[in-house]
Amino acid sequence: MRRRRKNAGFTLTELMVGVTLTGIVLAATVPNLRSYRESQRMSAAGDQIASSIRDAQARARSQNHGIIVEYRTLSNEFAVIDDVNNNGAVDVGEQVTVSPLPPGVTLASTTLTGDQLMFNGRGRSTNSGSIVLSGNDVSNREISIAAGTGHVKVKTPDSP
Repeated sequence: MRRRRKNAGFTLTELMVGVTLTGIVLAATVPNLRSYRESQRMSAAGDQIASSIRDAQARARSQNHGIIVEYRTLSNEFAVIDDVNNNGAVDVGEQVTVSPLPPGVTLASTTLTGDQLMFNGRGRSTNSGSIVLSGNDVSNREISIAAGTGHVKVKTPDSP
């Protein structure tokens, strides 16, 4: 016949070993979670810019007038401008929508002429180039835009 223990439970030693092991596992995963979060933030910012480029192209086509997407590296934001009179410049009365980039993501550089991407009334891009985003401890993202078609591609430095 087995004898039952009166005081069933964990000893202090067992409890301390469990708490120590839990601490070690958490200490190993926290840096990975931080890196993952930063990577997701960078990816979301790249997708946001690519989506706004595609939207600007569709608006230019549907409204039959020029749209300018202007990248402002000093203020870390981009603006979408309805160029109603198709003169390639921002005029009084034209709608300007400014979007800041999320915290931790920096608009590092562009190869676009005048830091502007322009779509004509048919939705064709009049220039091509790329936009580079950088962030804390994560790979940069590059958004490239093809001339004519306006095809947008988001890539990391190691992607083809």
